[in-house]
Amino acid sequence: MTFMAMGDQELWGFRNCKNSVFKINRVLVLGYAPISLVFQIVFLFANYEKLTFETMGIIFIILPVSILINIELFIAQMKKYKEILKRFFTEVHLYYFKEHDAFTKTVLLRAERYVFLLMCSFVLLVVVDGFLWVIIPVFSNLKNKELILNKKRTFLTGIYLWLPFDYLYNYRNWQIVHTVNVFVMIYSSILLAFGNSIHLCIIFHLIGHIKILKYKIESPKWNELSQEEVKNILVDILKYHAFIKGIKNVLQDVFGLSIGGIYLLNLFVDSLILYQLMMGGTDSVAIYALMVFNLMFELIVISFIIEELRIQTDDISDIIYSIPWEDMSIPNKKTILMMLAQAQTPLMFKAAAGIKTGVQPMIDIFKATFSYYVMLKSTIE
Repeated sequence: MTFMAMGDQELWGFRNCKNSVFKINRVLVLGYAPISLVFQIVFLFANYEKLTFETMGIIFIILPVSILINIELFIAQMKKYKEILKRFFTEVHLYYFKEHDAFTKTVLLRAERYVFLLMCSFVLLVVVDGFLWVIIPVFSNLKNKELILNKKRTFLTGIYLWLPFDYLYNYRNWQIVHTVNVFVMIYSSILLAFGNSIHLCIIFHLIGHIKILKYKIESPKWNELSQEEVKNILVDILKYHAFIKGIKNVLQDVFGLSIGGIYLLNLFVDSLILYQLMMGGTDSVAIYALMVFNLMFELIVISFIIEELRIQTDDISDIIYSIPWEDMSIPNKKTILMMLAQAQTPLMFKAAAGIKTGVQPMIDIFKATFSYYVMLKSTIE
């Protein structure tokens, strides 16, 4: 986390590393990412007319990914990001929850199991895909060396930057650029995997808190409690619900930009990857098949857990109304009315610029992907 400029491990209780290597690497990551993005754009404009379709496809696929990585790094430097990371391990994580009954432990274990499995899946997919972006261009260049020598094809690499020397046809220069790209791909894979993991961790534990909230409402034997005991429980539930909504709002403010970026990335890039996969050669299959699966898998997971967040809060008002409030005191009835008012609106997660999230927007993106693919295919042909 500290090494990759994605946070401070001291916020999670670990010893802060003062190693100069860590500091230098953070500076390199934060400096190289935006410079790389700018140089990719400059390269595209400077060489637009002479680029092959294959090279152009790589640029239009990698460029949005670079934008998303820069967004993740930008968010990681925000004060709110550091606050939510700190609150995650002091308030949000269910292990540090003030109550450790059997139900809470069950919810915690289930959340940790899902997070672990999905994190491993994300890391594996992203790292393998990054590795393929390093290896496949090498084999493709070796196979097509005659075409490259005759300048009928350019050297392939993962990231195309504007540089003051030619590496599209010069082998030595290409070696330098591709070697640098190896490290860039590794770092990019780690940054993407870490960003996704943070989203998953916090949202899954927030869903766990919602389940505990509903359990707190349903479990008491209300008719056997005194009015004072009822008051204490109701106030505790009211505060707990306000805490959950507050965490969701902070989460939306901090990660709305990156989650919106994930939706837009799939909207604009999936159809192009699909076209490259269908129309490209055998070299393209390994890279693009895994990449489109990776992007769609990421979108599906994010969409379903955000949808689950909404679904879990849909019936809270019904559960509150089922409390036997008829024989309660007037102040307690007023507290229940406040609880009902607070629970009327489900927790809807909106990304930056009001981008809708959840299963339906995901389905709309998949429909648009295949429509764009057909349109792209017919236009080019």
